[in-house]
Amino acid sequence: MKIAFLCGPTASMIRPSYLGRELAQRGHEVHVIVPPSPKQPEFFGLEQYPVSIDICPPRGRALTEVTARLRALDPDVVHCVETGRRTVPSTLWYTPRSRAVSIIDMPDRMSGWDRLRSKFTLAFEYWALWRADAVAVASEELLGYYQCRAHRARLYYLPFAVDLDFFQRHQARAASVRARYGDLRLLTYLGYLIPQYSPLESLEMARALARRRRDFRLLYVGRGPYLPELQAQAEAWGISDLVDFIGYVEEDDLPGYLAASDVLLCPLEDNAANRWRCPNKVFWYLAASRPIVATKMGEVYRAIEDEGLYYEYGNAEDFADQVETALASQAPLPSPERAAAHSWPAVADRYEQMLAELTEGQQAARKEATRQ
Repeated sequence: MKIAFLCGPTASMIRPSYLGRELAQRGHEVHVIVPPSPKQPEFFGLEQYPVSIDICPPRGRALTEVTARLRALDPDVVHCVETGRRTVPSTLWYTPRSRAVSIIDMPDRMSGWDRLRSKFTLAFEYWALWRADAVAVASEELLGYYQCRAHRARLYYLPFAVDLDFFQRHQARAASVRARYGDLRLLTYLGYLIPQYSPLESLEMARALARRRRDFRLLYVGRGPYLPELQAQAEAWGISDLVDFIGYVEEDDLPGYLAASDVLLCPLEDNAANRWRCPNKVFWYLAASRPIVATKMGEVYRAIEDEGLYYEYGNAEDFADQVETALASQAPLPSPERAAAHSWPAVADRYEQMLAELTEGQQAARKEATRQ
């Protein structure tokens, strides 16, 4: 089957990169089309696989350029991986005039995040729900949200995942990370540093834990605009010597940091915006098979279930208690079976089943239209 992923240049590249290369290895013809943008997209090693990557030149209008690419390609499936002005209009303009099935990806409900653009984004979301053949969402909470609202498109649950083969090939780098910190216990927060993802929760936990012990380092693996405030707060609380802000880490080095950690941290507030999304880091945590301390909410709990420890959000002492339990080797470890259930091959199985249902339905509709 010929599949065209239509992408934006941001985090939306995760799905076409990992899922695309898995599908290509299964014999599908996979194309990735990136509309004009000042940002250079990151393909997560996709270039090493039999996948065609087409970055549209920054000339003309995005709708014209992308639609021309789709016409030349004539795919069976157009999978739009970003709910935005550079991608959705091209998909929904092209597919009704072609034989292609249209899939719109909604990894979270963007209109619930950005109030300044909420009406604009909401229009695209509901345009997709009424005009696309299918809408794929990354959380069961968001699936239920859209199922309760008027829609024509078929709705599918398609979470994110982890590349276990990649993780296993690179986790040996944990030795160099451990050598850097000696006998210190490593508590790792992975993620983009913005207030919505609650990185301050981990710093508050470190402050509470420092009153009990100081044989640890809190590692922030990631970057973001909240970094200066976190650094200033660590200084103000007198724990800057217990915190390392690692910054952005290349994907090849990420398994080493996670595998070297004694505890992996996933603090997220239990609110609608977080329940609507699917934090990709939790699947990386499963692959590391290290103790996880998290809040019991949304896709985080669905992924970990009883193979992790949970604390009450906003309660730094409870967070520190659970971390100490994990450090005392009293925490459950994610099993290989659980990690495999959340791997990209497992998602590809789900995706192929979705394609079979969509293409079968499309063929039946065409036969009916021919009879009429």
